[in-house]
Amino acid sequence: AAAALCLCHLLVRFIPDIQPLVLLTPGDVLTKPWQLGTANLFDTSMLSVLSTCAMLIISSAKLRERWSAREALRYFLIVAIGQAFASWCVMVVLYVLFREGHFLFARLGGCTGIVGGLAVALKQLQTLAESPPLLGGEVGVAASPATQLLMKHAPLLALGWSALLLAFTHAGPPDELLFSLHGVLVGWGYLRYYQPTEHGMGDSREAFEFAALFPPSLRPPIQVVGGACFGVVSNCCCGLFPPASALTHEALGKGARDGAHAGAHSTLPSTFHAALHSTMPPTGVAARAEAPLPSVTTEDPELAERRRQRARQLLDERLAAKGNAATPARDMPSAPTQV
Repeated sequence: AAAALCLCHLLVRFIPDIQPLVLLTPGDVLTKPWQLGTANLFDTSMLSVLSTCAMLIISSAKLRERWSAREALRYFLIVAIGQAFASWCVMVVLYVLFREGHFLFARLGGCTGIVGGLAVALKQLQTLAESPPLLGGEVGVAASPATQLLMKHAPLLALGWSALLLAFTHAGPPDELLFSLHGVLVGWGYLRYYQPTEHGMGDSREAFEFAALFPPSLRPPIQVVGGACFGVVSNCCCGLFPPASALTHEALGKGARDGAHAGAHSTLPSTFHAALHSTMPPTGVAARAEAPLPSVTTEDPELAERRRQRARQLLDERLAAKGNAATPARDMPSAPTQV
């Protein structure tokens, strides 16, 4: 992959006529849809290509034990095409809002979207190493302190590097920053909700929330902005994002985490309350519910005979009362009919 990126860089540098074909031009995507894929491979910046090759080497060494070659290829394609499509949508929206031609006819390209997606994958691996197995962590994921620090801040470093490339090597539209930002977003969305795992789909751990990708000092504003954007995107996707199965798994995982945190503290109070409740006598409705009901049947023959006689007497009295009420109605003369 690194050799392919270097070859693409040489082609776009020494044969500039191919740039309209391989770089992402928002106004030409409908007629040249392959640009959504090729724009991630052809980069005009040597520094960006070198940083992408270094990221590919590091991520392949760390993710080889956890991901198969098929899963790595799928993640690579999803991040590349997904972030290019998101960047195209943003450029079209900016053109509609501001009516500036460069938003529609700019040529966007670069490997920073792939770097952003790989940074999220490394961040997930680092959170798995720090989380205990009870809360979804994995045993056996280890690295040196310097590598752990790099993986911990990988998303922020990827965005910062893209901003530096934009500031010192480009004066045009923010292609590197858009690609890197959308690479982080698409990579996190796939790993969070769609990646097949042993427990279902996605990674619902609290340590892998979107705001948790960044340092604690940046999380409060990211949570506010991210929550608003998440609500808008989920409403626009009509239930396709996030999937219902991933939300159910996330809710179950949160409940399990809450139960794991509270289980050790709730055993003694629960036992005390149960013992106290068992020693207190029932009162009110509970006492009436636990009291034995009076028996209707009897084994005494004399008592049974008196009950039968009483029942016959009540039945005769009721029938006699109904007969007396019906007799006057039949004997009463009918009123004369007036013509």
